[in-house]
Amino acid sequence: MIEVRGVHHHYGATMALEDVTLRVPRGAVVGLVGPNGAGKTTLVRAIGTLLHHSSGVIRVAGHDTRTHPERVRRQLGYLPERASPYPELLAWEHLDLFARIAGHTGIERSRRVDASLEAAGLRDRRDTPNAALSKGLRQRLALQTVLLHDPVAIVLDEPTDGLDPDSRAGLLATARSLADAGVAVLLSNHVLQELEEVADEVVILSMGRVRQEAEPP
Repeated sequence: MIEVRGVHHHYGATMALEDVTLRVPRGAVVGLVGPNGAGKTTLVRAIGTLLHHSSGVIRVAGHDTRTHPERVRRQLGYLPERASPYPELLAWEHLDLFARIAGHTGIERSRRVDASLEAAGLRDRRDTPNAALSKGLRQRLALQTVLLHDPVAIVLDEPTDGLDPDSRAGLLATARSLADAGVAVLLSNHVLQELEEVADEVVILSMGRVRQEAEPP
């Protein structure tokens, strides 16, 4: 699970997050919605151990992001807003590289790569360079990449931005299926209607503060 409690973060004199508290249990999708500049990316980067928040506590699967970031990374999958698979690699090569990084070897690594290609809808394009894939397919590939180490929690930062309707629907369905399999999913977006389709709870962030927490209608 993901636990954020009383988190503040500032850039110089500018307060980006102010007393933010939220919780993402296993088996749930929690949507994080707000306009550009609301602090969503700052928060997900802090959860992903890419920046140290100024104060407060963030834990993933019980591990503190500031004191044990390496333990958090073993439990967390993080898809940044502008994920970009290595353009010169073939689709299967990209997944194989990250399967190696995740510690998979031999037959198990090959099995993981094949399963990820299937899940991304890339079985017939395994030998296609990433640069030749559509944006939607590259995003599917990037998502499968961050799942190779079997995270118990995943953070998706604006994952549907710029995608066509079919790709958007497919990615949201994947987020829902991950939660149904027991993963804690934090899904950041600026379109409330999209989150209502898949989220168990929506947290509204504005000017760095949580303004509302509610279940979608």
